[in-house]
Amino acid sequence: MSKTSYDNKTTYDEERRNSQRFRLDWYVAVKGTDPSGSSFVEAGSLENLSSKGAFVYLSKGLDLGQTLELQIKIPVRTDNWMNYTAEVVRLEHASTRVGVGVRFDTAVPVFVVR
Repeated sequence: MSKTSYDNKTTYDEERRNSQRFRLDWYVAVKGTDPSGSSFVEAGSLENLSSKGAFVYLSKGLDLGQTLELQIKIPVRTDNWMNYTAEVVRLEHASTRVGVGVRFDTAVPVFVVR
């Protein structure tokens, strides 16, 4: 699998959209390690979700291939969250935020109450 960069977008060369995506505006917390090696937890915005992945907006730059933990707040229940481990497969750099496409390690999330 190779990387491609164009028009402020970086992605792995493969078809990513083989499952239905749902457009959302949900809260997401992302845990990971930034390119400098520092751990971080950052709040973001979930733009879309499918059984295989998601697209979120963050303020932090990341690397392709990086592993993240996503905690997605389910808005119909204030204390329910879906947790996924995911790999960064796409980046879109904008002036104030970074769009991050991730592929989930599994299609079944871990549901937690917190």
